[in-house]
Amino acid sequence: MLAFSFSWMEYWLFMAALVVVSIALTSLCGSVPRAPERPEDDA
Repeated sequence: MLAFSFSWMEYWLFMAALVVVSIALTSLCGSVPRAPERPEDDA
């Protein structure tokens, strides 16, 4: 039953990781295409 007691901890860690990854992906995807300071056409 020790593994079961650890499952809830892993569940919360997994959910926290999903939230962090979602926020990171959203911020990256939201800032990269909307970057007027980085005109890739000039490069």
